[in-house]
Amino acid sequence: MASIKIKNMNGFSLKVNNNSESILKNIQENNIDWMFACGGKGKCTTCRAEIIEGLEQLPPPNEAELAKADRLLPNERLTCQTIIGDSDLVLRVPTPCQFPHIEYKG
Repeated sequence: MASIKIKNMNGFSLKVNNNSESILKNIQENNIDWMFACGGKGKCTTCRAEIIEGLEQLPPPNEAELAKADRLLPNERLTCQTIIGDSDLVLRVPTPCQFPHIEYKG
């Protein structure tokens, strides 16, 4: 079973409920507050995550991610578009995508 660890949210870890769904969907199903301004349509990049470990295990970027490639760093993916599969991931929430009501550290 795949897992997600969010390093700068005090290393919060979760087991993936459905590996055929997006990273964002799995995060939401675990009641984690995660920014996504366009409703998960891959248009705004506010849901992006820095992938610290597991990037090479993810499927290639889809059309929506490729359209926003100029706004993403090489190790960033859109959580609304990236299907987790069997990957164990360690993520970080980039500073521009952080909520003001959450303390990010670690």
